[in-house]
Amino acid sequence: LPERQLQARLEGRILEVKSVDKFPQMTDYVVPKGVRIADTARVRLGAYVGEGTTVMHEGFINFNA
Repeated sequence: LPERQLQARLEGRILEVKSVDKFPQMTDYVVPKGVRIADTARVRLGAYVGEGTTVMHEGFINFNA
């Protein structure tokens, strides 16, 4: 990764790593209907979030929750 970051900078680009995780953020792939998510970094792809749910800032929801 450091080599790729350096190469990107030399080419005038910025390589941004959002996270390194086994399961990515849910909202990178799908936005559940009728759900409010205060901080999308807290909800992982594979979690079931029912309609009408509000996920507050520290409301972590992981895969298979």
